[in-house]
Amino acid sequence: MTVGNNIRRLRVAAGLKQEDLAKMVGVARSTVAQWERNWATPGLGNIRKIADAFGVSMNVVVSGSEEMPTLSEHTRTSSTVPLVTLGRVHAGSFCEADETTRIVEVPPRILRNHPNAQAAVVEGDCMNRIIPEGMAVVFDSDQEPQNNDIVIVETEDHEMLLRHWHRAGNTLVLVADSYQDYEDIVLSWDTPIRLIGTVVWAQPLHELA
Repeated sequence: MTVGNNIRRLRVAAGLKQEDLAKMVGVARSTVAQWERNWATPGLGNIRKIADAFGVSMNVVVSGSEEMPTLSEHTRTSSTVPLVTLGRVHAGSFCEADETTRIVEVPPRILRNHPNAQAAVVEGDCMNRIIPEGMAVVFDSDQEPQNNDIVIVETEDHEMLLRHWHRAGNTLVLVADSYQDYEDIVLSWDTPIRLIGTVVWAQPLHELA
């Protein structure tokens, strides 16, 4: 099933109209209609909001299944486990995320240690010393970041950004790691910004069959 079909199935099961879901997610009713007709796909931030609205995991919205690949028989028969990417995260200037249909092969040990891990595709060059554009990053929403960890954050404009995390007192600094020149993003701790997850793995992508 497509993401749009999954959204419609969840909405109908909850007895909601498109207008109701639109208000819960903070988008126009026409946007929900476009998602459900598969004319457009929600970004990573909106996938998270949809999942929160229905009280399900992001994986349910993307794949229609509550089970993660980490829990399947595949973990015992292969050196890697396929994990569907949920969207894109920009490693450059701010950029809206969007849904993508690819998979990243993740070692089972990573997913055993991070059973709620998700994945996103990297765009841009501000982290290209260690994570080039086109790679997938696996992130754990449950892992608290330590200084110098790589994180995905959501801005107050619901855009996804990849950076090194540095916190000192009431100041948060998001630092690039690029062959190009990027200024640090310095924020006060009360700035509206949401931690999406801490990156625990990076790997090339494969197209879904």
